[in-house]
Amino acid sequence: MVTSTSENLLAEIALHARYKEETLPAMVLALKQEHFVAATRSMADARRSESSLIDYFKEAAEHLGTSRKAVKATYYVCKQCGYMTRSTNFHVCKVCHHFREKHEAVS
Repeated sequence: MVTSTSENLLAEIALHARYKEETLPAMVLALKQEHFVAATRSMADARRSESSLIDYFKEAAEHLGTSRKAVKATYYVCKQCGYMTRSTNFHVCKVCHHFREKHEAVS
Protein backbone atom coordinates (compact mmCIF):
# COMPACT_ATOMS: atom_id res chain seq x y z
CA MET A 1 0.00 0.00 0.00
CA VAL A 2 1.31 3.45 -0.88
CA THR A 3 1.34 5.85 2.06
CA SER A 4 3.15 9.10 2.82
CA THR A 5 6.73 9.58 1.71
CA SER A 6 7.93 9.37 5.30
CA GLU A 7 6.04 6.14 5.94
CA ASN A 8 7.25 4.68 2.65
CA LEU A 9 10.88 5.49 3.50
CA LEU A 10 10.55 3.96 6.97
CA ALA A 11 8.99 0.82 5.45
CA GLU A 12 11.85 0.55 2.93
CA ILE A 13 14.44 0.98 5.67
CA ALA A 14 12.82 -1.82 7.71
CA LEU A 15 12.47 -4.09 4.67
CA HIS A 16 16.09 -3.68 3.56
CA ALA A 17 17.39 -4.00 7.12
CA ARG A 18 15.48 -7.26 7.59
CA TYR A 19 16.79 -8.54 4.23
CA LYS A 20 20.36 -7.60 5.20
CA GLU A 21 20.20 -9.01 8.73
CA GLU A 22 18.03 -12.10 8.21
CA THR A 23 17.73 -13.21 4.60
CA LEU A 24 21.26 -12.62 3.34
CA PRO A 25 22.99 -14.36 6.29
CA ALA A 26 20.70 -17.39 5.82
CA MET A 27 21.59 -17.45 2.12
CA VAL A 28 25.31 -17.18 2.92
CA LEU A 29 25.06 -20.08 5.35
CA ALA A 30 23.27 -22.27 2.81
CA LEU A 31 25.80 -21.38 0.10
CA LYS A 32 28.72 -22.14 2.42
CA GLN A 33 27.24 -25.53 3.23
CA GLU A 34 27.03 -26.27 -0.49
CA HIS A 35 30.60 -24.97 -1.00
CA PHE A 36 29.57 -22.26 -3.49
CA VAL A 37 32.52 -19.96 -2.84
CA ALA A 38 31.86 -17.32 -5.53
CA ALA A 39 28.16 -17.11 -4.71
CA THR A 40 28.99 -16.80 -1.00
CA ARG A 41 31.26 -13.86 -1.79
CA SER A 42 28.52 -12.26 -3.90
CA MET A 43 26.07 -12.43 -1.01
CA ALA A 44 28.62 -10.78 1.28
CA ASP A 45 28.96 -8.03 -1.34
CA ALA A 46 25.17 -7.72 -1.45
CA ARG A 47 25.18 -6.98 2.31
CA ARG A 48 27.45 -3.98 1.73
CA SER A 49 25.21 -2.72 -1.08
CA GLU A 50 22.17 -3.10 1.19
CA SER A 51 23.97 -1.13 3.91
CA SER A 52 24.61 1.76 1.53
CA LEU A 53 20.96 1.71 0.42
CA ILE A 54 19.72 1.74 4.02
CA ASP A 55 21.98 4.72 4.78
CA TYR A 56 20.64 6.51 1.70
CA PHE A 57 17.01 5.98 2.76
CA LYS A 58 17.77 7.08 6.34
CA GLU A 59 19.36 10.29 5.10
CA ALA A 60 16.43 10.93 2.77
CA ALA A 61 14.02 10.47 5.69
CA GLU A 62 16.03 12.94 7.79
CA HIS A 63 15.81 15.57 5.06
CA LEU A 64 12.07 15.39 4.49
CA GLY A 65 10.54 18.81 4.88
CA THR A 66 13.73 20.71 4.13
CA SER A 67 14.00 22.69 0.94
CA ARG A 68 15.72 21.01 -1.95
CA LYS A 69 18.32 23.78 -2.01
CA ALA A 70 19.17 23.16 1.65
CA VAL A 71 20.19 19.56 0.94
CA LYS A 72 23.32 19.50 -1.16
CA ALA A 73 24.33 15.88 -1.38
CA THR A 74 25.79 14.07 -4.32
CA TYR A 75 25.85 10.29 -4.29
CA TYR A 76 27.97 8.14 -6.53
CA VAL A 77 26.05 5.03 -7.55
CA CYS A 78 27.83 2.03 -9.04
CA LYS A 79 26.08 1.10 -12.28
CA GLN A 80 27.14 -2.52 -11.82
CA CYS A 81 26.03 -3.40 -8.27
CA GLY A 82 24.12 -0.38 -6.93
CA TYR A 83 26.52 0.49 -4.10
CA MET A 84 26.19 4.17 -3.11
CA THR A 85 28.66 6.51 -1.49
CA ARG A 86 28.91 10.23 -0.83
CA SER A 87 32.68 10.06 -0.67
CA THR A 88 34.57 11.57 -3.57
CA ASN A 89 37.75 9.87 -2.44
CA PHE A 90 37.46 6.47 -4.11
CA HIS A 91 38.93 4.81 -7.17
CA VAL A 92 36.96 1.56 -7.26
CA CYS A 93 33.63 0.33 -5.92
CA LYS A 94 33.89 -1.21 -2.43
CA VAL A 95 31.62 -4.04 -3.49
CA CYS A 96 32.28 -5.06 -7.10
CA HIS A 97 35.57 -3.22 -7.66
CA HIS A 98 34.49 -1.44 -10.85
CA PHE A 99 36.41 1.75 -11.49
CA ARG A 100 35.06 5.15 -10.52
CA GLU A 101 34.14 5.82 -14.16
CA LYS A 102 31.40 3.18 -13.80
CA HIS A 103 29.67 5.29 -11.11
CA GLU A 104 26.94 7.81 -11.81
CA ALA A 105 26.70 11.03 -9.82
CA VAL A 106 23.18 11.59 -8.47
CA SER A 107 22.17 14.78 -6.65
